[in-house]
Amino acid sequence: YRIGNNRQKQVNEYDYAASDCGVMSVFEGERRFLYMAFRHIFSGDRLAISSLLYRYLLIKAKIRSKMVQINTNVGFANFAAFERKKEIFIEGYPEYANLLYVLPMYEARTYYYQDELETRIAPQSQYHTLRNKYNAIEKINRQRNSSIAEYRIIYHFIKKKEKRSKGVGLCRNYHVRAEIKRQASAIHKLLQKRERVLKFEHQFKGYIADRIVGIDAANSELFCRPEVFAQAFARLSSFKIGFTFHVGEDFYDIADGLRAIDEAILFLNLKRGDRLGHCLALGIQPQIYYSEHDYHLAIPYQVLIDDMVWLKMKSMEWNVAIPPRVEKQIMDIFNGASTGQSMSDYYAAMRLRKEDPHRIGDRSVAHKIYNDYHYNPDLRKRGEVVEDFIVYPEYVSFIEAIQHKMRECIERRQFVIECCPSSNVKIGRLKRFDQHPIFTFCSVKNGNNHNLPVTVNTDDLGIFYTSLPREFELLTLALLKKKNEDGSTLYSSQEVYDWIERIVRKAHAYCFSNN
Repeated sequence: YRIGNNRQKQVNEYDYAASDCGVMSVFEGERRFLYMAFRHIFSGDRLAISSLLYRYLLIKAKIRSKMVQINTNVGFANFAAFERKKEIFIEGYPEYANLLYVLPMYEARTYYYQDELETRIAPQSQYHTLRNKYNAIEKINRQRNSSIAEYRIIYHFIKKKEKRSKGVGLCRNYHVRAEIKRQASAIHKLLQKRERVLKFEHQFKGYIADRIVGIDAANSELFCRPEVFAQAFARLSSFKIGFTFHVGEDFYDIADGLRAIDEAILFLNLKRGDRLGHCLALGIQPQIYYSEHDYHLAIPYQVLIDDMVWLKMKSMEWNVAIPPRVEKQIMDIFNGASTGQSMSDYYAAMRLRKEDPHRIGDRSVAHKIYNDYHYNPDLRKRGEVVEDFIVYPEYVSFIEAIQHKMRECIERRQFVIECCPSSNVKIGRLKRFDQHPIFTFCSVKNGNNHNLPVTVNTDDLGIFYTSLPREFELLTLALLKKKNEDGSTLYSSQEVYDWIERIVRKAHAYCFSNN
C-alpha cells in the first residue's frame, strides 16, 4: 500500500510507511520522511542528503535521551525529571493528548501480544473533565483501533511535596489533601453514574466508566505518607474496585519503609487481593543497604521518632527481641523528644493519623498528641531537623527479623506485591537484577522460605523503554546466571521456567475487575 492524499492506493509493492489509518497513523509523517530519505540515498544519492539525514538522526537521538531514562543516574529525582517532560511536546496539540494513553496499549497488543492490560491515569479535579477524558480515550480505541487489548483503567493519585504556605493553622499536607479530595469527588461521581446505568442496562458497555477497576497513589513517598490518602480511599471503598498503593520504594531507612507499608495497610483498609507497589524495604538485604550508607543515615527528627516508636511497638506485637543496645538507642531518641507522654499514647496518636485532622479534638492524650502533630508550629519545625542516625550491627539483624515478620503477615493476609524490575534498578537502590526482592518474596524453588503473591509490572514503560516480556527476560537471565559457590548454576532452566509460570498464573488470578 502507498499513502496518497488522505487515501490509500493499492500498488504492486509493499510500502512500510503506509498507514493502517489506526492509532499508529500519528507516526505516518516521519515514517514517510525517513522512507523517502533512505530511498533517495540507496538510489545513488549525493553526499548532501546523507549528511543531512545523519544530522537529523543525531538530533532525534538527543531528544530521545531527554524523554527516555537511558542515563546511569538513579533515584526518584532523576525519574521525576523525565516524567515532567512527558507532555512537553504536545502542548498546544490537544489531538495528541489522549494518544499518550492509547499508544502504549496498542503497542502492548500489537508487538507483545498482551490480551489484557491495566493502564494508570492521573485523575482530574473536576467531574466533567474526568468524564470527557475517559470518553475521549474510549472513543479513540473504538474508532481508530478495534484490535486494542482488553484494557482497564486505574486512577492513581500523585504524591506531592507540600508547598510552603503562609496560612496559619493549616494541617500537614493541607494543599495536597485538598486536591486529592477534589479528585476523589470526581471519581466518586463518575463511578456513581456507572453503577446507575449498569443497574438497569447490564448489556451497555463503554462511555460509563465500566473500565475503571482500581485506585492507586504513586510517586515519591518521602513527603507524602499513606495518611494523606486515607479519606479518599475510604470514600471510594464503597465501589467494587481494587486498591493499590506504591509504598516502601523510597525511604530514609528500611524501618521507615516498613512503617510506610504497615501504615498503608492500616490507614487505607486494604483487604485480601489489594496490592502494594514495589515494597523494596520489605525484601532488600539490610547488610548491603546499611554498608552502602556507611552505617550512618540522615533522617528528619519527626520521621526518626516515629520509626523508633513503631519498631518498639511492633517488636512487642510480633514477639521479636530487641538487642539491648538498640533498645537503649530507641528509648533515648523517644525520651529526648517526649514531653511527658508515654510511648503507648504516642503510638496510639500515630494510629489516629488515618483520621481527618480537621475533625480531631482533645478527647484523650492521644488526640492531643495527634493535634500537636498537625498544628504545633514548634513541633513541626523541630521535626524537620535532620539527625545522624548510627546503625549498630545489632540493629541490622533486628531489622532482618522485623522484615521476616512483616513478610509473614503479608503472605498470610494475601496482599499482592507489584514488582517492577527495571524501575526498581533505575529508581531504587538495587545494583543488580538478581538482588531484586521478588526472589525473596516468591522463592524460585517451591517449599523454600516465602511464597507471597507477586506480579511483574513495567511501571512506566515509556520512560524506562521496556515491556512486560522484557521484564520477564531480565529476571530470567538473572536467575540463569546465578551461581553456587563452586561455580555451578544455582537454578536449572526447568526451575526458572516453572517459577515464571507461577508468576504469570498469579498475575491472571490477581488482576482487578469490576465484574
